[in-house]
Amino acid sequence: MAFTLRGSSSRTASAPLLAVALALALAVVGGACAAGGGAAPPTPPPDSARLPADTTLFAAVVHFLEDDPTGAPLRVDPRPLRPDPALVTLHDVTVVPERVDPEVQARPFADVDAAVVARRSELIERLGRLETDALADARCPGVLVPPGPAVAERRRRHCPTEGSYRSAALALPRPGPPYWPGNVDERARYAGVDVVSVRVIIRHLSEAGSSERSMDYVFAFTSEDDVRYLKRTELLVVE
Repeated sequence: MAFTLRGSSSRTASAPLLAVALALALAVVGGACAAGGGAAPPTPPPDSARLPADTTLFAAVVHFLEDDPTGAPLRVDPRPLRPDPALVTLHDVTVVPERVDPEVQARPFADVDAAVVARRSELIERLGRLETDALADARCPGVLVPPGPAVAERRRRHCPTEGSYRSAALALPRPGPPYWPGNVDERARYAGVDVVSVRVIIRHLSEAGSSERSMDYVFAFTSEDDVRYLKRTELLVVE
């Protein structure tokens, strides 16, 4: 298994893309409220009270993930990852404890109300994507794992038998810029600026194995409805 620390890359977001994402998100939230009889949503914790809605950022990031040079179709796990800046892989990693905290990786998903997952599932369907189980996809061994009978059996059982696809898991919004404790820290650069990050762990699977990347998508905001994409920062590659 190979590990690579990555730098950062930026791209300019298109206003129409974010407008479409916001419209989809509002439609899903509106439908959920109507189905729930107009009950008020629970009060968010103080550190997320001003953050844009999860559905808004989820839809925007999924749109960005669709732009991939490999052409491999995108599948998305509706379960949100925990907004823990130390969470950078879904692998059971114990060989680089100075880089990756095994205890953090052991509990990747957030403990959320079922309505959060349901809203994400509806968005995935509206965006024309399939759902997946990101943890099951992580069982497909890395493309650089040394060959052997056990690895060959794991590839046979857990990797696609033909073609390829990408499996994405998205965290809940996290206040602040890209941050991976002990490795990447852009907090000083964005001091005094209202930004929010969404951690993404995405895997490319094929018959030959898988490769995993983690990254932060960063947005500036002045309100829940005023969101502007800033950049994407690559964090870790595991192969």
